[in-house]
Amino acid sequence: MVPGGAQLISINKSPGEMERLEELQQAAAACYALAVRSTAQYAIEIEPGQAEGFRRHLEALQERLEAAATVEEVQAVQSSFRGELRDYRDKAKNQIARLRKEVEVAGAWVENLASSVAANGADHEHQVKEQLSSLRTAAASDNLERIRSGIQAAATGILTSFEQMRESNQLVVAQLKDEIRALHQEIESERRALFTDRPTGVWNRQKMDLRIDDLLRQNQPFCLLLVCVRDLKRLESQRSPALIEQLLKGFLARFQGLLEADAMVGRWSEDQFAAILDIDAASAITISRKLVRELSANYTVQENGQSHGLKLQATAGVADPLAAGDAKTFRNKLAQLAAALAGA
Repeated sequence: MVPGGAQLISINKSPGEMERLEELQQAAAACYALAVRSTAQYAIEIEPGQAEGFRRHLEALQERLEAAATVEEVQAVQSSFRGELRDYRDKAKNQIARLRKEVEVAGAWVENLASSVAANGADHEHQVKEQLSSLRTAAASDNLERIRSGIQAAATGILTSFEQMRESNQLVVAQLKDEIRALHQEIESERRALFTDRPTGVWNRQKMDLRIDDLLRQNQPFCLLLVCVRDLKRLESQRSPALIEQLLKGFLARFQGLLEADAMVGRWSEDQFAAILDIDAASAITISRKLVRELSANYTVQENGQSHGLKLQATAGVADPLAAGDAKTFRNKLAQLAAALAGA
């Protein structure tokens, strides 16, 4: 008993109940992490580059979820997860709408072209048949003058129909050439989208790897400069995806501005960016030191009309294929460099 006659109510759980609750909590966390991972794995790939970025973001969320130690951290993951799904849904809807519009426009164009060709063909056929009928009438006549005039009129009419058909065909060919040219441009645009990191607009890892393979195969000298944004994952857990996207674009604009115009820049991983440089290793190391100084700075980005000051800390390293000796060793050295920068 306690003063006032109130009774103490025990809030202690039996050891068995505590163990069951802990197991249930662990199972729920594991299922949630699996749900996030499954969402990434089974995302519909309307545009491969966008799906790749979506998977990277969800993989980062899964890691944050597995490392979460408080209710607030789990709730932050939930908010980010919902935002990622909403953003991907909206982009997918826009892409599907664009594809439908393109199909409708192409279908209408083909239909108009087919109708035009059919109409012109029918008109020419009718005219030629009339001229042939005139020839038959003239051929059946005994009047020489009538035969001559009939042949002359039919020849003139057939020649006119031929010229009209040729002009129509030239117009059709010109339209087809324009459509083929537009199709080539669309294919080139889609091909570039396949190798583009959509959030930042730079080349993705696949494109960078293909370029490195080409340079190694041709035995051309180059250096790979790798830059890691050390606190990017922390910022992603605190800020919206739209704000992070603007931040990275500002970072990359400064990154590219410090390199030669022909340097190829791409996204190597979630928080690492690479540049392929046509210079020797010593010069690349000098540039990497300058990049670390210039890129480790405050960045001002806008969101909903408000300015946000965010600070980034960069580390950098250089991989030289000449020093590695062969392609396999270079790839191993490159993987070691990426791991070292990530853990720095």
